[in-house]
Amino acid sequence: MSKKGLDYYEGFVPELHLSICPQCNRYSLWLNDKMIHPPMSIAPWSSERMPKSMKDDFLEARAVVATSPRAASALLRLCLQKLMIYLGEKGKNIELDVANLTKKGMPRNFISTMLDARVIGPMAVPPGKISPSDDVEAAMKLFNLVNMMLESTIQRHRGISQLYPKSAKKRKVKKKLSPKENPIKKREIIPTPTILYR
Repeated sequence: MSKKGLDYYEGFVPELHLSICPQCNRYSLWLNDKMIHPPMSIAPWSSERMPKSMKDDFLEARAVVATSPRAASALLRLCLQKLMIYLGEKGKNIELDVANLTKKGMPRNFISTMLDARVIGPMAVPPGKISPSDDVEAAMKLFNLVNMMLESTIQRHRGISQLYPKSAKKRKVKKKLSPKENPIKKREIIPTPTILYR
């Protein structure tokens, strides 16, 4: 923003207004009583536990979903691919990754949502690809799917770690002590055995 102040720009564009927020001290841009900057989003926020590599794509999708749901959907499918890698899968084929995760205990209700969002199945759209049929509704399903899968998986792992907090730490192979490391025990006096005769 120019140092000349808000008054300098008044009247350049009809019905275009600038204002400053008293809370955050940042500027906002209004056109015909509608705020156009910063952009408002109807999409949910990312999970707090989301890895940064996913969160950047998620937040970008959130910023553009109102103006370009197709771009948002492409970014969210890319998020899902990164989620597969985060969960220990290869990330090259989401259908195979989902099959493996299901065998490992991932809830099966995610599969129907993935089919509906065209992440897997015969109508699946590859991660990062633009689909002309993606709309806001499809994008919203993807937003929720990414968050739910991440939260469900993290919660499941947390439950296991709470049940067995020390088991993982104790799973170490005991190595044989060398003569130097092996403490020398004091010699014990062994009594002479008594021989019995008939």
